[in-house]
Amino acid sequence: MPASYAVMIDAGFLMAEGARFLARPRIELAFDGAASVDWCRGFHRDLRYAGYAPLFERASLLRAYWYDAAYDPRDHRFRAQRARLDALALVPGLYLRLGYLQVSHPSWQRHVRKALRASGVDPAVVERHFEFRPELTQKGVDSLMTLDLVNLARDRAVDTIVLVSGDRDLEEAVRVAQGVGCRVIVAFPPNAGVATTLRQLADAQLEIDLADLQRMLVPVAAAPAAARSA
Repeated sequence: MPASYAVMIDAGFLMAEGARFLARPRIELAFDGAASVDWCRGFHRDLRYAGYAPLFERASLLRAYWYDAAYDPRDHRFRAQRARLDALALVPGLYLRLGYLQVSHPSWQRHVRKALRASGVDPAVVERHFEFRPELTQKGVDSLMTLDLVNLARDRAVDTIVLVSGDRDLEEAVRVAQGVGCRVIVAFPPNAGVATTLRQLADAQLEIDLADLQRMLVPVAAAPAAARSA
């Protein structure tokens, strides 16, 4: 059976760390799904990544698994985001996996309001100059990545998994995959925040080149039409 590999991309991680390295605000960037899959399919044949070529000799890409989190349908941002996600799902070779975004009010905000009242200050007065914004928390994405990582390895669907993530919550899934003979390569933008133990577990570490990041993360104005509406 020919060798194969999969690439698992945490979109939130790639956007956050890629934008930071490119010194661009995240709001100014959008994903080019086709360029991202092209990188997944052929990076190991590029001289810039020559050191990884032996790991992918005669191997072909099964698919790129793309993990993101969606707004609740009741959120005003849902329709624009859905258009972008639907466009990504149509990219050949890309398999979209979605968690969800949960809106929450951090506990520190409650404590600050309580302290203001205790000091005789009306929080409404403070909020004229400072907004207590809710936070968005990504839910379910780690679970999906863990499930797919373990299943791909146990089912012998691939020989190698390229994991574009820095999350330490994936450590046990990596151990399970390696335990059944699957190689796991951790890939990331330069200077990205990757958990030390995840780096230590990886069979190899791959730093994504600047030129490739610029092809995958493009200015919103240059992105596909669906991405520009997000």
